[in-house]
Amino acid sequence: MTVVSVRQSRIQRLAIKNNNRHILLQVPAAVQKTINILMVGETGVGKTTFINNFANCLTYETLEEAMRHNHKILALIPCSFTQADRFHERHVVTIGEVDANENNEVGQSATQICKSYLFPFGELVIRIMDTPGIGDVRGIEQDKINLENILAFISQPHLKELHGICILLKSNDSRLTVNFNYCLKELLCHLQKDAARNIMFVFTNTRGTSYLPGETYAILKKRLDEIRAVPPHVDISLDRDRIFCFDSEAFRYLMIHKQGIQMQPGSARIFSKSWKISVQVF
Repeated sequence: MTVVSVRQSRIQRLAIKNNNRHILLQVPAAVQKTINILMVGETGVGKTTFINNFANCLTYETLEEAMRHNHKILALIPCSFTQADRFHERHVVTIGEVDANENNEVGQSATQICKSYLFPFGELVIRIMDTPGIGDVRGIEQDKINLENILAFISQPHLKELHGICILLKSNDSRLTVNFNYCLKELLCHLQKDAARNIMFVFTNTRGTSYLPGETYAILKKRLDEIRAVPPHVDISLDRDRIFCFDSEAFRYLMIHKQGIQMQPGSARIFSKSWKISVQVF
């Protein structure tokens, strides 16, 4: 078991053990309730980075603080990407141990099976359930298999309630795929209609849209109108209090800094704002 020390007042002590389906932890005796949150989104929307960003934003209030402790960066999910430095040389940036559940090959769907990540927070435990991306590169049949696995995962006896469904979308995405529509409708068909009240929309990559949904908002609204008009006639409102806008690029910058890659002067200042906003929105 790997024990990661984090700020006691923010998240208490987090002990992580990686098995096939869960990241387990040492739950404080004071915990009264577990909040179960399902995350779904298209392949490449950034669920992996979002979860890693979540863990670190709960631990460090500012990017500068995280940079001072970059040897303690939390990498709950291993990830890898390429990054050009200030001299236009390209580097492979990696963090976390190799995980059979994560495929970091370029062009492939990353998360392979559902997995839980648990965060002690005061008298609560927040369980975030990561899922394979919608629009799997292997085709619609793989999407159907992934959806069946998601439904089986959230039907486990210890998951007595599903408190929230976070649908991740990229801002300024000019389309939502047919696969996305299919999977969302199928998911809603297998849940009680009142589950729609607990759906939240999490927009990623929003720095370029001033931390707003951008063009994706209108496209999403049209899709929700279509879902309302056909069986199972689920009414999902797009109220302001259901919308959360993030940009997890500051976590990527933290990885770049840890690896010693030189970026353009002033980069830290730009990403520091992203980090601050993420902390506030979380």
